[in-house]
Amino acid sequence: EAAELTVNVLCAVFYGAKEEYDPVSLMVNCAVECDSSISQMCTDDGQKIRSGCTLVSLIVRDRQLYWCYVGDSRADLTRSGEFVQFTLDHNYRTVIDEKLRTGELDMEEYEHELKRGEALISYIGIGNLGLIDYNSSPIELESGDRLIIMSDGLYRFLSDGEIHDCLEKYADAAEALRKLEELVQISAKERNASRDNMTVALIDIL
Repeated sequence: EAAELTVNVLCAVFYGAKEEYDPVSLMVNCAVECDSSISQMCTDDGQKIRSGCTLVSLIVRDRQLYWCYVGDSRADLTRSGEFVQFTLDHNYRTVIDEKLRTGELDMEEYEHELKRGEALISYIGIGNLGLIDYNSSPIELESGDRLIIMSDGLYRFLSDGEIHDCLEKYADAAEALRKLEELVQISAKERNASRDNMTVALIDIL
């Protein structure tokens, strides 16, 4: 319900925007509005649902890429054999990775805290959304670029290398998506692991 409401709000705001809109402001305002709406969702008897979802929104206009995200779903760019993630997971691991890098945590403390590493520190529905990431200056896209948006149901089962290899091997987007699904099924079976929701979208720049 949280994800469906987020999509509905995004579409309503986007298609209702004025012709000369600012992409960043539009997406950030959408995220805030979605968060407010979801944080107030209640059951029929008035109890707060306390649900939520992650969000990655992209606008490509005149080959310029604008993005906005909340949570740990990711957006990556493949170009000329390179595979670059331009989102940063909004989870506790990101926080402790930085603390380890700066010396605020030693390795023993880091490994202890890592048990909570996947806990989200920002998501749509958290209420009073404070952590939203976006790019102030657009990324210039080129012919042949491929953008992939994915939830953790994909990248927790496949490495960056496996995802990249699949995107490089299969030029047809539908075929690439089918192959990614097959690889995730195999990985989940090999690990004997339950799967999370998996959402993937590919955008090819011609």
